[in-house]
Order: sequence, then structure tokens, then C-alpha cells
Amino acid sequence: MTKAADLLMLSQPALSRSITSLETELGVPLFDRRNRKIVLNRFGKTFLTEAKQILQRWDHTRTSISNMVDPESGSVSIAFVHSLGIAYVPKLLKTVKEHEPKFSLSLQEVNANAIIKSLLTNDIDFGFATQFQTFAELEYQQLFKDNLVLVVSIDHTFAKRDQVVTLDELTKEPLIQYSPGTELKKLLDAAFADKNKSMNIAYEGLEINSIIGMVKANLGVAFMAESIVDSLSMTGLKKVAVENFKVERPIYFIHKKNKVFFPMLRLTSSRWCWTSTTYHPVNTNEAFLRHVARGMKGSCCYSPGRLDTFSFHGTSALHRTHQQNRCRRMC
Repeated sequence: MTKAADLLMLSQPALSRSITSLETELGVPLFDRRNRKIVLNRFGKTFLTEAKQILQRWDHTRTSISNMVDPESGSVSIAFVHSLGIAYVPKLLKTVKEHEPKFSLSLQEVNANAIIKSLLTNDIDFGFATQFQTFAELEYQQLFKDNLVLVVSIDHTFAKRDQVVTLDELTKEPLIQYSPGTELKKLLDAAFADKNKSMNIAYEGLEINSIIGMVKANLGVAFMAESIVDSLSMTGLKKVAVENFKVERPIYFIHKKNKVFFPMLRLTSSRWCWTSTTYHPVNTNEAFLRHVARGMKGSCCYSPGRLDTFSFHGTSALHRTHQQNRCRRMC
């Protein structure tokens, strides 16, 4: 008991009281007292085995959590709508991987409603989507706007003429529409309703890849995000203009308000140590990273040329100092 007390830096009476308290809580003795020695009994041996496993599990859990929030090699969970998976998200991931190769990214490709639900329940860190309905618990930062353009088969009559398509002509064509409840369908429904026009829906309830295939087969026409059309091989498809009809799809970076994104610390500090008084993002990937840098707690906020204004909100003073020193080295 004396040796154990010294090892734990406790007095012997304090250690004895702790053991007695533990035995009272468990309802069984853990030691057999023999003369002036104590040895573990069968209850004590079982408790020791289980306690070691608990401590090992705790160490493993602590290491896992530390790795998740490690600014050098953290883990981030994101979700995005299907249409962004064709061009935007791959480019974004490439940008992140080029600058943060040790980052672990967990991806989900779902509709906007599922993204919002996952954000509200903290199942993901952030999402990319168009959103009709806003929630007070979430913050929405617009990354860019994407025009919805009419796409037809190269065998369609619209593809073989030079003049623009009128809305009256369009309403007579079979339209391939997105799944009910999706933000793209809501945008198109609202745009046609605003013009007091009805769509001639041939097929409904499809995602982007199926819609592309059906348009190529000349089974109907469809509206697609211009960023998708520009990134696709347009073999078999043609983009045509519609007179006095413009539909824009805003893409938002969405996350919980006041949420701390520890893994983004190094990403934001390494990307946004600006050397000039203004910054012009060269693409939407950098625009997204700029939003992360400026808008999220636990991220780097740096005024050009003034390191004394550098701050890391939502972090400890020690961590802030560590990040400031890192930024000085990188700048």
C-alpha cells in the first residue's frame, strides 16, 4: 500500500479510502487481506482486466479525436448535391488535396433536404447546395451562381436552327424533370409559374446522369446547370438559348452557426496569408476557401500586412500563438 501510494502521489490513508469507496460502489471486495499483505481476489482480477481495457479504449478514443482535429491531418465530412459531383466538387477536392494531402475527407452525395437534415443533426461538417428554405441554426454563404440552360439532342429540331427558342415553343416539348423535392425542380417550377406557363413533363423523378442519357436519346429536352454542361463532353447534346427566360441557381456553402472546424485551421492559414491589400479569387474553389477563412470559428482571420490583427476565434491562447507562429513562417 505504501509503494502504491507513493506511485500515485497520495497518502496511504487517502489510497485506502479510495479503495474502500470503489469496493462499496461495486458491492464486492477487490482484495483479500492476508496478514500485513493484500492481494487481488477473483473480483479484483476481473476488475483490473476490464479497467485496463477501458483505459486502452480511452487512449484510443482520445487519439482518434486528436487526429480528427489535428490541423496537420484532420478529418472533414462534407455533403453535396448530385449535380455538383460532376465538375465542382472534384475540382474542389483536387485543390484541397494539393495543399493538404494528409486531410481525410468523408463525402456524401445526396439531395439538398438530406444535406440540411445532416447539418442540423451534426452528422456532417458542411454542405454544398441550393436552398429554398433557410434555417436559423445554419449559416449560408453564397459561392457562385449557376445558370440553368436548355439542352437538347443534336437530332432535335431546336439543334438544327439558328434562332432562339420561344417559351411557347418550349412548353410544347416533352421536358425531362428532376426528382420531386429537389431544389432544381423547385427553381424550374417557380420560373415557369412566374411566366404563367406550364411544363409538358414527359419524365420526372430522375437525377442528372439519367437526364443526360435521356436527352442524348432524344426522349425529351432538359434544363441543366451551365457549369455541368460546360464540363461535359457535348457529343450528342447541344445547348440552346430560350428567349426571355433566365433561371439562376445559387450555390451555397452551408454549416452550423458558431461551429468550430479545427481541421480547417492549417488549410485556412496556409491559403490566406495575403501579401496584398485586395484578393481576387481565380476560381470558385478559392472563393470557397476564402469563405472558410473569413467566416468560420476556429479559422484564420488575417488583415494583410498586420500580423498583430491575426486571430483564431474559438481556440485557446496557446493554440492561437501556435497558429500565429506558423503563419509567420509561411508568410
